[in-house]
Amino acid sequence: MSKKRTMICCVTFETVKVADPIIFYHPDSVHLIHYVKDDSPDNMIYQEFYDEVCRRISEWNDIPIIEHKAKVYDYHTILRTVFSIMQEEKDKTILVNVSSGTSEYAAASMMASTMNGNTIPFTVGTEEYTTPSDKLRDLYFENGKAVGLSKKVYEPREVTTFTTESPSVELVACLEIIARSAKEKISGKSSMQIQMLKEAGIWSYETNTAKRKTDDKQKELMYYKRHYIEKLIDNGWIRKDSDLRRYMLTDEGNIILTVFGLKPDRSV
Repeated sequence: MSKKRTMICCVTFETVKVADPIIFYHPDSVHLIHYVKDDSPDNMIYQEFYDEVCRRISEWNDIPIIEHKAKVYDYHTILRTVFSIMQEEKDKTILVNVSSGTSEYAAASMMASTMNGNTIPFTVGTEEYTTPSDKLRDLYFENGKAVGLSKKVYEPREVTTFTTESPSVELVACLEIIARSAKEKISGKSSMQIQMLKEAGIWSYETNTAKRKTDDKQKELMYYKRHYIEKLIDNGWIRKDSDLRRYMLTDEGNIILTVFGLKPDRSV
């Protein structure tokens, strides 16, 4: 029996660039990521493009479409969304359309693909454009000067890269607990954080029933420091705040938590 396939795409201002590869590959399901800020006429145009893509797919075949609403222009948000989909579909072959959607999606989907061995990223070239060449000057020039599609841009934001392997579940879970402790202004008591890891089913250290409880407690603290705290510090995800007597997340730690932490809400 052949392995099932799913596809991930982003929808902004394209239709055939999304729908035609789905028809070509014929996956068992497709994940469509899009974003509509509000129901104002200017923003509802994005919904119209999404609806048209869905219409084209359903017209061809009754393939399941899974909708994901995420800020497609925010790199970390879209990376988190794509990575989450890949985790959900890890038992399938995942086709990733890196040509559709925003440039942030393209970068994020390629980054996520490098961290998942069952993915097949692909590109889609444009054979024919909707805008005739004799109209390009009217659209992309201003006062006789070449401007392009963008007239004004925001300040550059650096793209965070990761190793080809995604962070371990244990370290991310510990990072979440440290973040929660910092938010609730709980002083850094390792024993409390160990208990939280145990309750989350993440704690991997096994106590020795033949030893005294005090010995086990001390060994647990040493294990926690060596296998969790020191690794988080070495990764640059947390730092010690001596004044507040607890660990705090660094900027990179916050990014890790944004991308690999709790599962994102598709309705956002």
